[in-house]
Amino acid sequence: MSFKEKINDWSHIIFIILCTLILILGFMILRLPERKCDMLDDQLISLISEEIETVNLFQPPNDAEVIAENVTCGPEAGGYKGRTAWKQMKSYDLGSSKGTVNIIFEPYFMPDRFIIYYNNKICIDTGFRGKFNGSDNLGNPLSATWNTIGSPDRDAFIKGLSGKEDPIVKLKYPNKSIPGTLSDGYPKVIDSKGHFTMSFNKKHSNINEAFVYIYAPGADTAWDMIMGCPGENIQAPAGGFIAPSPQ
Repeated sequence: MSFKEKINDWSHIIFIILCTLILILGFMILRLPERKCDMLDDQLISLISEEIETVNLFQPPNDAEVIAENVTCGPEAGGYKGRTAWKQMKSYDLGSSKGTVNIIFEPYFMPDRFIIYYNNKICIDTGFRGKFNGSDNLGNPLSATWNTIGSPDRDAFIKGLSGKEDPIVKLKYPNKSIPGTLSDGYPKVIDSKGHFTMSFNKKHSNINEAFVYIYAPGADTAWDMIMGCPGENIQAPAGGFIAPSPQ
């Protein structure tokens, strides 16, 4: 066998090895699990959810206070008003249809955070959102300085967070290494400017339940939300949201 023939044989062997490695790599990529739901709304990229890709997503917490289960999806609002509501859970039955699920959130004045799980994955993380300017239910003007360190509003917000564990990275506040925190180690509040809408894609006909976890650290909190059925367009109440009665 000539030297040229030996080179050709080795070229064939190397080519076969490379093809085998490419096939194995392709198979491994196809077997990788989904890390989160399809996100369909640019608003989902909040200060907190921007960091989700760097964190292993986990199954929904099993130690939350259950306030409602198997609520039928649709245009009816349903919320809460009362004491501090840290880690409450509300589950929705989305039915067997596939499609875009739209959710309208109303955190009212005090900042609240909503995290939605579907198929054991985080679909939406709103971050802490509250109003900076507006009016209460009686029409009285309101303004807040949630992100001004040392202000009464900031102090009221962080009081309910001290020692609490961030639901994503599992570190306790205050901690500046938690994504989306200010120099005091507590979260930056996003201006909700009233109610806001986010969406996710329900891709499975046999997985019908979505879980909403609410983190509301305020001493006197209220929140509301509407979760539409897949493919349904929903709107906020014509007269605006009205804070529910205390529970």
